[in-house]
Amino acid sequence: MMETNVPSEQLRQINRDLSRRIYELHNVFKISLELTSGMSRDQVLFSYIVNIIGLMRANGAVLLLPDAQQPRRFVPAISRGFDDEAAEKFSLDASCFRLPELGDAPEILRPAVLPGRLENNPNLAYCKKQGVELIAPFTNFGKIIGVVLIGKRVNGTPYGAADVELLMLVNNIFANVLNQIRLIERLEKLSTTDGLTRILNRRAFDDIISKEVTRSTRYESGFSLVLIDIDHFKNYNDTNGHQAGDALLRLFARLLQSSVRTTDVVARYGGEEFAVILLGVNKDGSAAFCDRFRRLITGYPFKHRESQPLGFISASFGVASCPADATSARQLIRCADTALYQAKEEGRNTVRWYQGTPKTVTRSRRRQFTPAFEESK
Repeated sequence: MMETNVPSEQLRQINRDLSRRIYELHNVFKISLELTSGMSRDQVLFSYIVNIIGLMRANGAVLLLPDAQQPRRFVPAISRGFDDEAAEKFSLDASCFRLPELGDAPEILRPAVLPGRLENNPNLAYCKKQGVELIAPFTNFGKIIGVVLIGKRVNGTPYGAADVELLMLVNNIFANVLNQIRLIERLEKLSTTDGLTRILNRRAFDDIISKEVTRSTRYESGFSLVLIDIDHFKNYNDTNGHQAGDALLRLFARLLQSSVRTTDVVARYGGEEFAVILLGVNKDGSAAFCDRFRRLITGYPFKHRESQPLGFISASFGVASCPADATSARQLIRCADTALYQAKEEGRNTVRWYQGTPKTVTRSRRRQFTPAFEESK
């Protein structure tokens, strides 16, 4: 029989280490199944942070994702285990991982144990002060798309090379899932955004107004719908060219978007027509908005404005309110369209509110104002 010189205690330790690694790899497998199970973005973030704390046996963790205004700056997206006020102050720049002594070596993207190779980086002073011991950027195609900060071990032992490798394995899975979610969100945004003006499109508007009518009826809260049509737009297009017409639409949309509250909804309804949903606003409130925006447009120095029949760019407005004028999305649009038609008939560059029975409109306008969800039938 072959004898071994390995002490029994050492064999037992090796067995314990192997058992722990098998257990950890099994947990990684379970985490990967959970992360790829088709959850929402918030659910994925929650699952990741909770599982990474358990896997690392840490007292807390903070996930940093790119700031919307400064993509190279990473700010807290979710945290567990750290004081809420302290966690909100975590913020890192991508330059933290571009150390001169490392250059562009792959090592910069590996998790780092503090203290260590990132110890002297001044940007990490706050992290160290708050008890962060492990910092790990995760990437997609070589680009850092997030950073996780992990606190101390609950048993006080330091993190080792095996922990770093385990963290990298989970982060690679999470990075792929997060990137897929970002792509889906981008596609969803594209599907609801008008390609020319970059505001909401007709499909998004139809969905929102249907929900708002339902909400208004249920909670007895009113709102106003404003339909806006740029006067003599065909003349502007024919005189100055389609590129000038597109530029006018883009600028008009930006001015309109900047003239409403963040709670209001602005959409391109079709062609040179725009729709605004003024939430919680009655006819008196909508009057103030329409008059203010109408005066802004007539006085704005649009290019080629002198080529218009009135000598400047103008618009006509049609307003209807829910539930005062209508209790269905289709009827509310017809009411606002009737008021807009009246504004056009009475000389343009004016505001009209719906009064009475919806006017019978021409076939072309009726087709134009058929909700998108009906067009698809």
